[in-house]
Parts: sequence; C-alpha cells; structure tokens
Amino acid sequence: MEAEDLQPTGQSYWGADEYVRDGLIEAFIAAINPFIGLLLKHGVSHADMSEALKFAFIDAAEEDVLLPENLPTTDGSIGILAGLSARETKEYRHLERPSRSSVARMNMAATVLSAWHSDPEYTGPYGVPMELDFDGKRSFTTLVLKYAESFSPQEMLNELVRGGCAAETPRRTVRALRRAYVLEHLTPQVLNYLGKAMNNLANTLVLNSLELKPEKRRFERQLVAETGIAEDQMTNFLFLLKERGHKFLEELDSWIKEKEKDIDMLRKIGDETPKAYPGVGIYLFFDSDEQREIFWAING
Repeated sequence: MEAEDLQPTGQSYWGADEYVRDGLIEAFIAAINPFIGLLLKHGVSHADMSEALKFAFIDAAEEDVLLPENLPTTDGSIGILAGLSARETKEYRHLERPSRSSVARMNMAATVLSAWHSDPEYTGPYGVPMELDFDGKRSFTTLVLKYAESFSPQEMLNELVRGGCAAETPRRTVRALRRAYVLEHLTPQVLNYLGKAMNNLANTLVLNSLELKPEKRRFERQLVAETGIAEDQMTNFLFLLKERGHKFLEELDSWIKEKEKDIDMLRKIGDETPKAYPGVGIYLFFDSDEQREIFWAING
C-alpha cells in the first residue's frame, strides 16, 4: 500500500463514516471545553492551539497502531493521515515543540529559585537568599550553571523576572523576590499533573470505547445524583467522599506495596518478572441536566 492510497477526506481508511467522525469531533469539543477558558485567560489563542495540534496529530499518526499494514512510516504517509502536507509534516517532526521547551524552562526556573533559597553558598543568615552579582565567583551565573546548565544565565534571569520572582538592580545585581516559581497558582507541577490526569482518563475512555471484549476493558464508573441533593448536605457528601475515597486508595496502596515486596524478592534470585504500572483516580464533578441525559444514554 502506498501513501497515495489513503484518502484524507471522506470515508477514512479504517471505515469510519461521517456520522462517527462528527460524533468524535463533538466528543472532543466537549472534552476540551473546560480548558478553553483557562487557555484564553493565560493568553493561549486559537492560532497557538492550531500549531500545537499539528504536533499531536503527527504523533498519533506516527504510531504503528494507526498506520495500515505494510505502509512505510514516511513524511508522506504520516502527513496524509494527519491531514498535513509532506513538507509541513517533515518540518514539524523535527521541530522542537514550544510547549516542551516552555515546560522545561519553567521546571528549571523553579529548581534555580528553590536552590537560591536553600543552597548555603547562595544564602545569608537565617537562610535569606543573597543578592547576587550577575557574573563572578559566587554569582547568579554560577547559580544557574550549577542547577540549570542547559540554560544561559540571561535566559534564566529573563524567565524569573517575567514570572515576578527576581529583579535586576541598576548595579547589575540580581535579587530574589519570591521563594517559589508560581504563575498565579499554576506551578509547573500543577500543569504537569493537569496534563497527565487528563491523559490517563482519556486513555481509559478511548480504550473502553474500542475494546470489544468486556473483560479487557478498564474499570471506569461514574455516579451521578440523578435527582440532586440539598445544598446543605454537600458538606456531608464531600466529607464522605474524602474519607472513604482516601481510605480506598490507601487500601490499594497497601496492596501494591505488598506486591512490590514480592517483586523485590524475586529480583534478588534473578527472576525477570514482567511488571505493570496501574493507577487509579477518584474525582468529584458536578452534573448538569444535559450532561445527565448524555450519561444515561451512554451507560444505560
């Protein structure tokens, strides 16, 4: 099969008709809708997301499970699946992603700022971060080279100033203004967790929608208060959820730790036991009338 045999429009190569395509698009819009306001609030435009989605579509098209049998993984074949030209696909496949470089920059900025407040070489009495010369033996430059050597000191200074975490004085010294690198409450750790949590849930939902054998589907259930509860009972509901939910996860964690001990014992005698890395999430959400109709239509 050649790349030209694939049709980028109309019925796809795996046989999905326009109704399925339209339904998938609607489901995707519903899934990302909570993010749109967050994106706009932080200056992420439609154009920014269009660029980011090109990377996502190329990644997905590049996975073996999406390519027809015997179709070579080329810029042309991947581009047709992703709806991009071969030239554009080639350019984006070898281009550093702005999102990745931004996350790396944020993580390194957080590391540098934390070290500035904890490394005795860069702190004064009572652990107060020193005001540092930009260059020199014990300076902002040496701090950056020690904890974020992949970034230039000037780049790091720009990042910390942009985040309101540091300031440069007229004497070319650098002063720490905050201990934590925080853009409002969206720390690098929060952003990383946000992406991973949504990815984990999406993977389970997609797998379950494609898996024909019920016994191979992953556990996923939702409970909705169909007729609602009195608002003054929400405190009790939240207490019950936190108490029982936390206890349930603790039970799973204890079970996992016991099995980890077994794996460690087997490893000592040279046993190469295959390992799996399961995870479980419990979360609270609020339902609407429209969402309730969709929920019962899916779950019957």
